[in-house]
Amino acid sequence: MVGFHGAGNSNCAYMGKNSLLIEIFNKYYPHPHFELFCKVLKIRYKSFFCEQNFQDLNGVCDISEITKYLKKLRNFRS
Repeated sequence: MVGFHGAGNSNCAYMGKNSLLIEIFNKYYPHPHFELFCKVLKIRYKSFFCEQNFQDLNGVCDISEITKYLKKLRNFRS
């Protein structure tokens, strides 16, 4: 599951063990809530920070960085 930091990421509670949550952060709001949640649930976790961060907590992310990470995982598992 891939999501911007927020309540929607709580859906990871329904993911199977060893699933992956990728969380996108605004650098002004780096909270470890979901990372800790994933540790308890035995879900893999990876975070990415936005390239452009705004004070209202919105941001613009470089999706190619996330895509590159996912392709690397895919090749590793093949």
